[in-house]
Amino acid sequence: MLGYQPNAMARGMRSGASGLVGCLVSDIASPLYAAVVGTLETTLRERGYTLVLASTQGDAELELKVATQFVERRLEGMVFAPLQESDSRAMAMLRRAGMPVVTLDRWIDDATDCVLIDHRQGVHTATRHLLSLGHRRVAFVTIGGAALRSSQGREQGFRDAFAEFGLRPDEELFCRETSSVDAAFSTTLSLFEGSQPPTAILCLGTRMLGGVLRAIRYSGRSIPADVSVICLGDNDLAKYGEPAMTTVRWNADELGVLAAGLLADRISHSGPERAKKVLMTTELVLRESTAQTDRQGVRAPASAPNRLPQP
Repeated sequence: MLGYQPNAMARGMRSGASGLVGCLVSDIASPLYAAVVGTLETTLRERGYTLVLASTQGDAELELKVATQFVERRLEGMVFAPLQESDSRAMAMLRRAGMPVVTLDRWIDDATDCVLIDHRQGVHTATRHLLSLGHRRVAFVTIGGAALRSSQGREQGFRDAFAEFGLRPDEELFCRETSSVDAAFSTTLSLFEGSQPPTAILCLGTRMLGGVLRAIRYSGRSIPADVSVICLGDNDLAKYGEPAMTTVRWNADELGVLAAGLLADRISHSGPERAKKVLMTTELVLRESTAQTDRQGVRAPASAPNRLPQP
């Protein structure tokens, strides 16, 4: 019949398909996920799917509940960034239900499709840059549990770069569980209160950057004259702040396209039988926040107000 257009609802009723695909991440406000979701949604729409987005706010119980609801509402597949890469109850439930899943920057096993970021390579390059500028007291400020592949890769890249220079990082400058802007502020400030404060900071979490920068200003220091900073993820604060931040970045649009394509192929059974793992490279974007130093961190803390400012 001329002018005929297929009715997606009727087609779904006949085939048992909902046309819905889920995306479950820890925090949809995170610049990392926000940058990916837009492309993910557009790409899936082009393939005939509607994206249903939810976040867990770091709560494993909520993660399991939402994943269960996705199954009960007959979503056809899911892009998932689980809180844990091993012993994830939500992931185990999804497997039992036969839900097609592509994990986002998480490696579960060889049987699960995933799109990963090469964090080891990115942090290795960033650390080498700081060491080449003469920095030796480099603070490693990061977020994420030590069990996550991304966290392990970041720390390995950091340590590898020091080893290549015949050096060892100061263990007192590792801050591994900086989970919020306020925590980043207080953690960074405490680093500057030591007898040998850092001359450079690797801020390895997009949401932490504001807290790190605020602590630097509060301590009376300036970037990059007193301390160099490199951040992970190229958000607006990194690009347009004063000074603009040297950044480890990756192509968020490509990440979304790849994850959407893998999932659509898995749902339609048009992809390879074996699960596919895609590793995305990173690049170091040099801006205004790093500079040469001949200091080794011995510096009296600058004068600051007696009261901490309210968060």
